Amino acid sequence: MTFQDLSKQLNISVQSLQNIVQVLSAAFSEIEGSQHYSTAEHIVGKWIDNKDLYEISFYQALNGTSGSIDISDLNADQCFITEGFYEISDGVTTLPICEYISATGYNYAHVNKGIPSPNIDLYCNIPNPMVFITLRYTKKS
Repeated sequence: MTFQDLSKQLNISVQSLQNIVQVLSAAFSEIEGSQHYSTAEHIVGKWIDNKDLYEISFYQALNGTSGSIDISDLNADQCFITEGFYEISDGVTTLPICEYISATGYNYAHVNKGIPSPNIDLYCNIPNPMVFITLRYTKKS
């Protein structure tokens, strides 16, 4: 084997390794980027029935202790809250949204798929919090 032959083989091997590194880097970037929160609808996977599974995040200030988020434009079929919290106006305290009950009150957020205006019903026993909610859903056919 000549030096030129060996050099060509090494160049091919180095190129192959560089291609593998690029593919792996892209794959890891995609995995890392899959857990992002957005106020824009995006597909995050498939539901049990193989329909696309969408995700969207909302945030809004409650005026007082209760409110709702209109979700009628999502055309949602199966719909559930995956994450969320209330941020109290002190800027330090956060409270869970899902059926938190204490001696001084309770907090909740639940999906109401009622017709004609589906929404997320909200209640926090401490007035005027910000609410942050991530919703996953499939769409009606």
